[in-house]
Amino acid sequence: MKKYILLFTALLTGAVTSAQIGINTETPQKLFHVDAARNTSGANNISDDMIIDASGNMGLGTLSPTAKLHITGDGITPALRIVDGTQANTRILRSDASGNATWADQPASGGFIYNVLGRINYPRGRVSLVRAMQVADAGNYLVVVRWWGTTTIAGTTNSETSAYFFLDQGTDGSASRGTNKDAIEYYVRTIANSPFCFTTSLYATVPAGSWLKLFIQPSIGGDSFNWTVGTASTTNSNWNPSIILFKI
Repeated sequence: MKKYILLFTALLTGAVTSAQIGINTETPQKLFHVDAARNTSGANNISDDMIIDASGNMGLGTLSPTAKLHITGDGITPALRIVDGTQANTRILRSDASGNATWADQPASGGFIYNVLGRINYPRGRVSLVRAMQVADAGNYLVVVRWWGTTTIAGTTNSETSAYFFLDQGTDGSASRGTNKDAIEYYVRTIANSPFCFTTSLYATVPAGSWLKLFIQPSIGGDSFNWTVGTASTTNSNWNPSIILFKI
């Protein structure tokens, strides 16, 4: 009981005399300062210190916290450990809508593959829908385009052709444009009507229920030409473009 009375007296005296309270230190550097090892000198030896500043920010291992809880570790002892019964190897810390945090399994990538089948021409200069894909969850999405097709550019030697790919966010699966989220122009050297293949990717952050729409616009290769799919087979997915959608 005597120790509690002495501690209360020390806290009261510190609050009255200096408006700063120090425990294990005669020179508190903030409103409330605990130097567990009693070895702090200026900004040195602060890894064991705990402070609360005038803004109500708490610092552990730092004298200048920039958040309500600011932890600076020493690289040896873990800076944070939460043991609430939900912890397990490889789990991640996840919040609910109210900010309550628990350990949870890492969400799956949600990978889906979409095949583009049939004989389809994509004319030069025209923006054409390749595929519309609805996503159930809000988040970041990576769209990987694996193209397999031909082009009708003139020439019997290697000629340059290119096409723009646009990734839009829409409200439905129609062929109308939406809000553009990403775009890329891909260049290929090929011979007219000779098959070529490549892989490229686009990225978007969208809310739940959105439609991700992939569009193509052939650009370089002459005054009038098509990028064409389904020339080798209209049903075999190995000889046609495919799109892989990942939630990342």
